[in-house]
Amino acid sequence: TFDASYTLTIEAGWRAALGRGVRSDVSLFRVRFDDQVGFLGGPLAAAPGFGAVSEGNARRQNIGKMVNQGVEALVTVDLFEAFAAAEGPQRLNAFLGVQGLDAELKSGPAAGNRPQYAPEWMVRGGLTYAYEEAFDLSLTVTRVGAHNGADNGAAAFAIPAYTVVDISAEIALGESGVNLVGGVSNLFDEKYWARVRPGGGQGIDPGTPRSFYVGLSAKY
Repeated sequence: TFDASYTLTIEAGWRAALGRGVRSDVSLFRVRFDDQVGFLGGPLAAAPGFGAVSEGNARRQNIGKMVNQGVEALVTVDLFEAFAAAEGPQRLNAFLGVQGLDAELKSGPAAGNRPQYAPEWMVRGGLTYAYEEAFDLSLTVTRVGAHNGADNGAAAFAIPAYTVVDISAEIALGESGVNLVGGVSNLFDEKYWARVRPGGGQGIDPGTPRSFYVGLSAKY
């Protein structure tokens, strides 16, 4: 049985055109959790209402007050608009997004630790090429910093930094309103994991290996 959790979220942002073809979006945020329900990785001694937990196992309980705060920023540049003398049917957008996160448990059994699944930073960038509404091709690179799957930073739940590259494309099939879509996820077959589960026979959930997809989309 857990105590109820409460959340207070404050966010402020700024969106602007910085010049011909250059746009930005920046936001600051602060999220406070009271009586957050969390996840403590073993080894843990017995506590009131809970038995001892061995290494590699975990227990879920209220872990106290947690504060997450940081900044998110996105910059996009339409390279053809920014540098071409006249507008044309083609677009080439470069984009870069960054998130910086300061997160800490302020009270409770894991006070002073960084919360679970809260990397200090994440970066995503890439290029998108489009020709009118007929063709669209995107390359996206995502880099996620090291973090942990437990609120008390237990070694068995560590998650190293990883990088994933994705490609996607969309082609209009004439004037039918039907598009052919496809892509490759995890292009370079990065070996990574982004989730850890406790107990024997569970452990890490491997990230998706290189995979391909193709399909149709319709707009009417």
